[in-house]
Amino acid sequence: MIINFYFVNLKKDKKSYIVITNKETNVNELLYNKLYNIPVTNSINYYEFFYIKKGMQILWDQNIWDELVKIYLSKLDLLYLIDQEYILNIYSNEMILFSLDEYETQIKQFIMNYYDKLKLNNS
Repeated sequence: MIINFYFVNLKKDKKSYIVITNKETNVNELLYNKLYNIPVTNSINYYEFFYIKKGMQILWDQNIWDELVKIYLSKLDLLYLIDQEYILNIYSNEMILFSLDEYETQIKQFIMNYYDKLKLNNS
């Protein structure tokens, strides 16, 4: 299994996201469902809604996924943090959507730390 990183730019409202999935799946459908909460049909032209650029891939590692979930949780309201079902659902979800307005610094730091670890392991 692989953890995939995508850069996504919504065309309508000009917002940017980093989308991270933990499965090889159709990211267009997942993203459309998450953002618009509308069932997907075969007639949707995703390019009208968003631009997606596939980025880095990391071999599956539960610790890495847990670290990404913790980054996501760091910006949640306390109301959601005390809801155990909500938190468990996030951990088991196959996609995390990070708004760059809120998470850019943490995601950049995560990526730089990951590459530092890779460099150390390859030395």
